[in-house]
Amino acid sequence: MIHRVRALIAVVLILALTAGLSMVATTAAHRHEPRETVAEAEPVTLPETLFFSTYDQQTGRSMLSALTPGHRLPQPILESAGFISSSDAAISPDGRQLVVRQVEEVGGRQVGTVIALATDTLETQWRAHLMELATPTGGATPNSGAIDERPQLMLDSAAITTDRVYVAAHVWRVANPISIVVLERATGAEVARWAVDTGGRAPGFARLLPSPDGASLVVLASTWDALPSDQDAYGELGPTLYARLGLPEGTVEARTVVEAQPGTVPLWDGRPTPDGRWLYGVINQSARRVSVTFLDLVNGAIGPSLDLAFSEQTDYFPDEHAVSPDGHRLYVLAPTSGELAIIDLERQRIEGQVAIEREAEPAGTSRLDRFLAALRGLLARGAAAKFSFAGGGMQLSPDGSRLYALGFQGEAQQVGMDGIWVIDTASWRIVDRWLPGTSPGGIFLSQDGRFLYAQLWRTNSSQSELSVLDTTTGVEVFTVPVQTPDVTTLAELYSRTFGRAPASGTLPRSAPADARPIAALTASADPASVLAGHPVTIEARFVDPVTGRSLRRSQGDVRYDPPDRVIAALAYRGSGEPVTVELEPAGHARYRGQLALATAGPWTLTVVAERDDSFNSRAYRAATVTVLPTFDGTDGRAYVLRITTDPERPVAHQRTLFRLVFVDAETGKPLPADVTIADGSRSGAFTPLASFYLGVDGGATTGRFEPVGHGVYEGHVTFWEAGTWAVEVTVRRADGSVVPVMVGAIEVGRR
Repeated sequence: MIHRVRALIAVVLILALTAGLSMVATTAAHRHEPRETVAEAEPVTLPETLFFSTYDQQTGRSMLSALTPGHRLPQPILESAGFISSSDAAISPDGRQLVVRQVEEVGGRQVGTVIALATDTLETQWRAHLMELATPTGGATPNSGAIDERPQLMLDSAAITTDRVYVAAHVWRVANPISIVVLERATGAEVARWAVDTGGRAPGFARLLPSPDGASLVVLASTWDALPSDQDAYGELGPTLYARLGLPEGTVEARTVVEAQPGTVPLWDGRPTPDGRWLYGVINQSARRVSVTFLDLVNGAIGPSLDLAFSEQTDYFPDEHAVSPDGHRLYVLAPTSGELAIIDLERQRIEGQVAIEREAEPAGTSRLDRFLAALRGLLARGAAAKFSFAGGGMQLSPDGSRLYALGFQGEAQQVGMDGIWVIDTASWRIVDRWLPGTSPGGIFLSQDGRFLYAQLWRTNSSQSELSVLDTTTGVEVFTVPVQTPDVTTLAELYSRTFGRAPASGTLPRSAPADARPIAALTASADPASVLAGHPVTIEARFVDPVTGRSLRRSQGDVRYDPPDRVIAALAYRGSGEPVTVELEPAGHARYRGQLALATAGPWTLTVVAERDDSFNSRAYRAATVTVLPTFDGTDGRAYVLRITTDPERPVAHQRTLFRLVFVDAETGKPLPADVTIADGSRSGAFTPLASFYLGVDGGATTGRFEPVGHGVYEGHVTFWEAGTWAVEVTVRRADGSVVPVMVGAIEVGRR
């Protein structure tokens, strides 16, 4: 049971930290003159390393892994009989050392340890055993007892200065002081141990913030007025405590209770300004008010609170935020309303607000493509609940020309995540959409801007993968299974710790040792529309990611690793158990196979090129195949329904004439006058009503259809929202039964 308490606290912490502020550069639309920092910082160069940590709650074991340049699969670094988080690890000011914390269950004892790693080699430099907590005989054990009776050793946070490592620790549910353990950075040897008085309150979480000059250490700690219990799992938060300790002696220079409402102090996911004066954070209260709050780290006083006047006020109102590399400006995006606020962090004021203009869909995107993308995005909303996507995710290209953000689509309660937006910062327009229909948990940009890493959750699954995109083309070059929400990079850790990005202009290259571009995988299906039971040919090709052309055998400027197998999967409406086929080689870097689909409706194609000892490649295409429902005519021929509207593209809230016409499935000619649909009655194959669905959230509107000719039906429909709507009709069989059949989709525009 102790595992459950610790896992609950740790998971909340992970979600808050993983969703933290992402690195972003000053945009081209707001070209401000750079300001000098308080002290000239030494250039810091970090390896392009991503970290993943997994925790098995059944076994209580953790694994810390890293994806490093030159590798395409994560490499294990540490394994622990406790919990290790990558997203709240401590990093040194020079970027050369990483410190992680763990609490293990060993023989009825809880053992707290910190481990120092070299960031360039990821080798362990030292381990320091800090403290133990023994479970009293006959008392609560790690797996028994009420919540309010369970002791738990907590190593809350760590901070690194030039020559010391500081670790904050306390015992859960005990109103004892917070312990600050001081270690020698080079060896891990203990130098001192200080106690920070909590005024008789039980601490919840303590965060350490050293000043840039190493002269002081701020301790911020949340407290409990009422501890969580089996009767009240949430408890009642108390005030935040502030203490400033002078270094190196640890003398208390200032101590106060922060006068603010619980939850409004940016304790967990706040970020310091580069000069160490302020701690700031974006607070989304009740999903109806977004504000930026400041805490003065010199005296613990609450600073300004900037309310962002976004126009949309709904119960589901996500926000994304990012900070410029110099740490002077904060960018807050409201993706569902398309507004972006720019905050001057040095002066604590709102500089301006711009509207993000949404471009039309890319050329060549069909209605069914858009329908399946919307459908998959809504299905992914359940997966999105596994992590806090609302607290960050934006990244900016090093040249400042592109902003990458988590995309959203839909309105009001229909809103859902929808891949990644590429925003041009000169015009503030969305100029491209990558990974449409997916639900990214977070995105990270390589330091040279070459690759974008997007964490994607598989629908209705706790499994996730890292999708790696080439930003020059937007092509997904490979995927990596990660199976955890706890993902971060060294650059992100550094930016969050010190309020600014590592050195600019001397960044390490994020490309692997083989710096050639990686061949992209594309997939297609032929024909795109097919009758049920008829064969579909799937072809997968590896292409040059820049030109899009097929690879030549002699082409040496693109990296191509032949896969061990290529699997094509077609899923009905983007979900459910897919129909799969292993594709066979059909030439150089080309694979082909056939399958048949029985269910009428849109099918989504995913092709994965698997490699046993390296990375996988994947191609995803929404609504690649549409299986048309067929109706048997009394003449023995097959007929399908053709959909037309007037106007050709309906507009939300306006009356639209809708027409359904039976045509020959082979020739496209209308139903002959002497032919009827075999399993329909003389009064027509349809009941008077047809249903229209926006995504998968149920029927939103209906239309009454009447026969206006032989095999022709008309009716008027008003759509209450823009988007891609599925069209479903109910067919009355000869036996009197009524069967719903999806016959297509239409795009409804805005007024």
